[in-house]
Amino acid sequence: MTEPQQILKLHQPNWYEVDVDKLSKATMKDVAHLLASLRVSETYDYFEAVKPFLKIPEKSKTLEEIQKELDEKFERLLVTTKMKFDVSKRTAEYNFDKKFDRINENFGIIKIVFLQFLKN
Repeated sequence: MTEPQQILKLHQPNWYEVDVDKLSKATMKDVAHLLASLRVSETYDYFEAVKPFLKIPEKSKTLEEIQKELDEKFERLLVTTKMKFDVSKRTAEYNFDKKFDRINENFGIIKIVFLQFLKN
């Protein structure tokens, strides 16, 4: 007894050529939908011309590259934080000196007024 063999048939899609005349009259949205179905190989003659319009994934970074970027970011953050603390310190010192000078001026005025009061 032989068992019947089943033949596996894969669905083959129908391929159609693009009508350039119709395409030239289409809207940009329609053209974008058409182009979204395309895939372009690096061996394509005009690859460099269409490259800006392709979704090309970035190459994975190595652990050393990631570590270097992170170190650079931390270094910049440290420098800017130190600079901001220095600016804050100078601003506080300036404001303190300004207020202290104002207090000294007020005491000087009070001293003059008090001395004139004693003379009278």
